[in-house]
Amino acid sequence: MIRLLMSDGMALGPAEVAKGVFDRAQPLIQLGIVISLSFISTIMPQLKKGDDSQTRKNLIERLVRVCTVIAVAETAGLVALMPDINTMLFTNTNGSVALAIYMCSIFFVSIINLLVAVTSSDSRQNLAKLVLFIISLIVKIGLNIVLVPAFHIAGAALATVMSELVILLGMLFIYRNQLGFLVLKWTFLGKAIWAGLLMSLSVRAIEQLIVYYIPLNRLSSIFVNVVLIPIGIIIFVVLAVLLKLLKKQEWEILPLGKWLTKIIKIEE
Repeated sequence: MIRLLMSDGMALGPAEVAKGVFDRAQPLIQLGIVISLSFISTIMPQLKKGDDSQTRKNLIERLVRVCTVIAVAETAGLVALMPDINTMLFTNTNGSVALAIYMCSIFFVSIINLLVAVTSSDSRQNLAKLVLFIISLIVKIGLNIVLVPAFHIAGAALATVMSELVILLGMLFIYRNQLGFLVLKWTFLGKAIWAGLLMSLSVRAIEQLIVYYIPLNRLSSIFVNVVLIPIGIIIFVVLAVLLKLLKKQEWEILPLGKWLTKIIKIEE
């Protein structure tokens, strides 16, 4: 990346700084992926109950839906609060746009990891998966060459997200017949994205109102995140309930899910 940045006329020092800013995304992405998959790990042992059983298929379908909702919520929240998270952790907002783009990796990688987990027993497709990985790597390298000199670290973030999209679409294509039930319905996916978008815009609007009166610095960014993260969660949960994103059994997978279904009276 440093060489590609320098090919656009950037000096070595600023290129190294830009690469460092880009690397800020790594711990945030890893945290997001761990959170989205931690809920699923508690149910994974149940998938050993017969490869072709209807029970197993229903479990996988629920896992995919829950993982998708969590990943959308995390991605939308991090994108909305990226300038504040960036300032809180690193004292400035440098590269916030690139980091916000990079946060989309949470959604794609979470779903990819889930698909890899539920298809891990199928050794017949290992070669196809290897070829898919090589293709995504080529796409990543090619897009880096094109996008990094033009858009700098934002281009690198976009190249990463696009290469992950190649893997996700490829996995769904490979298992289009055997695991057709894994393919999310467009209505569900549209509702999940719509809920994430509304939550993100709402949180962003409140954040802009706060920073209008309070200058953004490390201390104020901590306050903004402490206040807006719970607000964002509440907004997304309300929207998810109104849009009926998850069924009762799917809500119960989440922390405090059983308590939540009783409080807001979520029915089957």
